[in-house]
Amino acid sequence: SLEHDDIDYLHQLVRAGHALASHSYRHINVKAKTLEQLQVVYRNDPALAARVTAQPAPTAFEVIQRELRDTREVVRNKLGVDLRGFRTPGGFSNGLHDAPEFRALLKQEDYSYVSSHYDFRAASTPRPSRETLEAALSSSLDHLQPYRYSDGLLELPMMGLGDIGAFRLLDLERAEWLQ
Repeated sequence: SLEHDDIDYLHQLVRAGHALASHSYRHINVKAKTLEQLQVVYRNDPALAARVTAQPAPTAFEVIQRELRDTREVVRNKLGVDLRGFRTPGGFSNGLHDAPEFRALLKQEDYSYVSSHYDFRAASTPRPSRETLEAALSSSLDHLQPYRYSDGLLELPMMGLGDIGAFRLLDLERAEWLQ
């Protein structure tokens, strides 16, 4: 979004007082252990990782670290604001409980919260009934409440059904989503 010529809508959000969170520059998997697991762009262009980190053979974590810093810098330069939160691409049914190194990186980079915990258990088949969706939404709201990890990082879980899950996974129509 920040590479487009017209980012006035983002400036409007900032002027209206909305907080902005990072989502990474290339939509990376923050739990990746290999370059191939980071994102398809790194799998298709392995040399990109070296350009991102300015090292010939970076680790996945080093690329994640650089992505975090570069995204923050681009937002700072283009919008004049500092990012305080990080919303992981996708989400994880266990949040970042198994990613202490990434949580430590977020704290080191002065992020005050993360939104990574996502667990929406609707029918795995497309087009579940409204009753199934409502039960899953209710369960999500009950189950996913804000909490702090053992290191103090605040988790603001992604509750409910996101648009990606609704349209890509459950194949909902727009009217169903709005209901």
